Amino acid sequence: MKMNVFVYSSIPKGQNTTYFLWICDNHQTSIFTSKAHTLALGHFFEGIFKETPNEKSKWQCVKYMKPAEPLLKGEMVANHVVLRTSVEKYKPEDASKNWYPQVHSKHLGKIIDNKKKLSEDCNGREIKTQLCKVGDDYRWVVIELL
Repeated sequence: MKMNVFVYSSIPKGQNTTYFLWICDNHQTSIFTSKAHTLALGHFFEGIFKETPNEKSKWQCVKYMKPAEPLLKGEMVANHVVLRTSVEKYKPEDASKNWYPQVHSKHLGKIIDNKKKLSEDCNGREIKTQLCKVGDDYRWVVIELL
């Protein structure tokens, strides 16, 4: 399956580098291991992916096809990718379900507001977001309301 992704982290191991990817088409993570490619953090590309339900990552990139136009603007801050995106579908906190307030982004999916930086009238506004560890999972979180 052909999908658009960007690199949010990487780990070199010997001659190979494992790239950790965010799939913009289905809002899931993926991996790509390669010795032929040197990809920068924040690099967008089009690749061929297969589902790998028994692996650590549900999706694996099996072929790098070509660089893609960035779907989001971003910057590197302390070796982390920080992205700008407009948000919609604000949902307030739900203490009974232990949910933080959350919003939705077209290319990132659900973004949580664990520092309560947003108000209910934030739909259509632009934010900065970063993938952070929240509990046991990595989640897109609101860094700043622009």
